[in-house]
Amino acid sequence: MDNQHRKIAGYNEFDAETIDLMNQVRQHNHEIAKLVEMVKQRIATQRTAAIGDADLTRRMNAAEPERWAALGRTSIQQGLMFLTRAVAQPEF
Repeated sequence: MDNQHRKIAGYNEFDAETIDLMNQVRQHNHEIAKLVEMVKQRIATQRTAAIGDADLTRRMNAAEPERWAALGRTSIQQGLMFLTRAVAQPEF
């Protein structure tokens, strides 16, 4: 459907420049999602390597890499949402 956002309350008409910029934000979202997945895989590999290694397990437990990866993911999602709203400029 052409100009679907017209059907969404609070959104204005988007010109080509606005649409292009929003698409760029979305593209970065996909790239960053891949990076987040790489970090999660690295942590999983480290956890597997830590089996039977008390020092490495202790260090990883203290560092909480899974927690920080999750917080990073959430913060990135928020940042991208903030950028999208900055470009779309909804009324609410």
